Amino acid sequence: DAYSALARRQWAAARRGFAEYASSARGASASAGPTPYGFPRIMTLDALASLRAGDAAEAGAGAERALRLARAEGDDDGRSGVIGDALALQARARLAAADTAAALPSLRAAIRPLANGYGVDRPHAREARALLDSLAGWRVRRP
Repeated sequence: DAYSALARRQWAAARRGFAEYASSARGASASAGPTPYGFPRIMTLDALASLRAGDAAEAGAGAERALRLARAEGDDDGRSGVIGDALALQARARLAAADTAAALPSLRAAIRPLANGYGVDRPHAREARALLDSLAGWRVRRP
């Protein structure tokens, strides 16, 4: 399954598994109303698999989908770990595409919901903070 493939670092298999799940969930939600519980979190994992597979564009698009779905479900931008994950993945996808200027606002916005949603000392929050700290000296250079 997609979770196992992700844990084994089999990015292509994870992407296929998450895509199959997303497709079946979208079909179910078309007739049953809202998306299944946890669907935005699954979309962040799909975006992570895309990023690890080297597909920054798809990772960014997946992070956007997860963000949109979480907000539509009523997740709070300041308290939802899923929103924090989606923002951090959006930032990482932008960094992978060499767009640091666009990545920084997303990464800064990810810190609070990750800390509030998962806890300050949890890996998601620590990794985002470390990445932001590593970019602290970065400045936009103007010609």
